[in-house]
Amino acid sequence: MRIALTCIVALVAGLGCDPTQQPPIDTSGTTPACASGESSPCNCPDGTPSIARCGANRQFSVCACGEPDPGPVVDARGPIPGPRDAAVRPRTDGAPARRDAGPSGADAGRGLDAAPVIDAAPVIDAAPIIDATPIIDAAPPPVTCGDPPEWVRVGAFEVFRYEASHPAATELRAFPGAQSSGAGPAAPPGEPEPCSRPGVRPWHSVTWVDARAACDRIDARLCAAAELRRACEGPEHNAWTFGSDWSPAACNVRGNYSGDGEGTSSESPTGAFRSCVSSEGVYDLTGNMWEWVSEANTCQGAGWRIIAERFRPEDHVCEVSATPVDANYRNPDVGFRCCR
Repeated sequence: MRIALTCIVALVAGLGCDPTQQPPIDTSGTTPACASGESSPCNCPDGTPSIARCGANRQFSVCACGEPDPGPVVDARGPIPGPRDAAVRPRTDGAPARRDAGPSGADAGRGLDAAPVIDAAPVIDAAPIIDATPIIDAAPPPVTCGDPPEWVRVGAFEVFRYEASHPAATELRAFPGAQSSGAGPAAPPGEPEPCSRPGVRPWHSVTWVDARAACDRIDARLCAAAELRRACEGPEHNAWTFGSDWSPAACNVRGNYSGDGEGTSSESPTGAFRSCVSSEGVYDLTGNMWEWVSEANTCQGAGWRIIAERFRPEDHVCEVSATPVDANYRNPDVGFRCCR
């Protein structure tokens, strides 16, 4: 009936009418409904383009032929997604992808897509990874020697083969923070064991009290003055540990040693002067360090540095000794060794 009426109107206007070119009228109920104001492109019988508008029954009418050119026709309809056709929208915030339920309400009537899903969570750049591990200074120096001290049997007692050294001693440092020739040397840290090993700086800047306590920690004792003299002279009763003929270069006396790049004289590593050894194998009993002995506040054996103008050969003999001011005296040229 709608087609016939439209054709009559078209014939009166002098236009042709071909009902087969008109949009089909929905009689099956399967054609998608349109919304008021919507239009759909179509062609008139003479091939001119036109539009079909949505009628009151929410179906498109026949092509409006004979009307002024409507201009470009924009199909306002979009796909009407149903529950089974809903798009799966990826999430970018790490949550599982969610399925849009499609339009509802007025949007469903217009056949328009639902508004895009916008994740309201703000996009925040990942915070930089900061290592929360606290910065810890280097491990404290060792307090044990690891290897047992090297001893030499001399008559009825044993004596350190080398002057006592700190467990952390190296070829360059007697202990952490040690100063070889500067003023105000630091005391060795902690309560370490005394070691007897070659090639390291001897333990200096130690008081008589601390030297005695160090030997106690390894079940030993400070050597008596007579024991150090016997070890130095050997069974031959030499004047110096290397013999009875004076040799100024045999031991570290009168500042004979200066480390690479140091530019000043200092104590030498233990055993560095290979000629400065007794016939029984004990090193550095002449020169290098003045050594504390068990007699209170007394040291023996001369040292690497000249003190009180004592630079003559007889100032370095095995029996020479000195008595500092008190038991708290410490200096870079005073060390010790242990006996048992």
